[in-house]
Amino acid sequence: MSSINILNMRSVFSSLSARRKKEQDKGQH
Repeated sequence: MSSINILNMRSVFSSLSARRKKEQDKGQH
């Protein structure tokens, strides 16, 4: 059960960081 929670959090964290990176790239241009 806990392993599923960890995987879920990792996927959410990766998506959030990717979105943040996208916004940073947009701001630079």
